[in-house]
This record gives sequence, C-alpha cells and structure tokens, in this order.
Amino acid sequence: MSEHHPLRDWLQAFPLPSVVASLLVGLLVLIGFYYLLTDSL
Repeated sequence: MSEHHPLRDWLQAFPLPSVVASLLVGLLVLIGFYYLLTDSL
C-alpha cells in the first residue's frame, strides 16, 4: 500500500468511465473543428 493511485481511485469512485471517454472525444472533435475553421480563415 505504499503506492497511491488517485486516478484509479477516481475511476473506481466514478461508475461511468464511458461517459468521460465520450466527453473527451467530444472536446477533441470541437477543438479539431475550431482549428479547422480558424485555419481556413
């Protein structure tokens, strides 16, 4: 028990990691569209 993994504890505390994954993908898509729009301008 010397090593502590807050990320693992957070994942265990949060029962829906798929929701987080979908949110991250959505953010990446929004950022991608933003860069594409600003690059085209």
